[in-house]
Amino acid sequence: METKNVLGRRIELLLVALMGVNIFWGALVFMGFLGLDVLGWLIMNICSPSEMVAIIGILTKKRLISSISIPLLLRFGGLGLFIFSWSGFMLQGQLNHIIMVLTSIYILWALCKARAWKDLSIGVVIGVAVVVLVDFLIFPSYFANAPPKVKELLEYYK
Repeated sequence: METKNVLGRRIELLLVALMGVNIFWGALVFMGFLGLDVLGWLIMNICSPSEMVAIIGILTKKRLISSISIPLLLRFGGLGLFIFSWSGFMLQGQLNHIIMVLTSIYILWALCKARAWKDLSIGVVIGVAVVVLVDFLIFPSYFANAPPKVKELLEYYK
């Protein structure tokens, strides 16, 4: 995304920093405290790879990559607002979900302002395809064959 004003760039950097902190925290919690491997972390905390796509798009100013992140951020962040608890240790996760939704709104606004319709359209279609792939192929396959530690965590949160 080409941002010509200082405020826009500061917003981008703030969103990138907040998402970066959340990715770090997610890695610490899932791999450090809960003992999952990298794949377990990325699957159980799908927010992190979604945020990584957004960060790459914003930092490289690649409109297509930023557009791809919109459905990812909305599906895994926006829907997380309604799926997960709003109490206890999940408050940090819900803050992350809010940041993801705000980031998707910012990216959408910036791309519309730049009239980057082609990148926006193609990116959203690719992003929706990735969401469908994750929801209907990757998640079912992974969780059907999940490692014991992941199964234990899923049982705990039923």
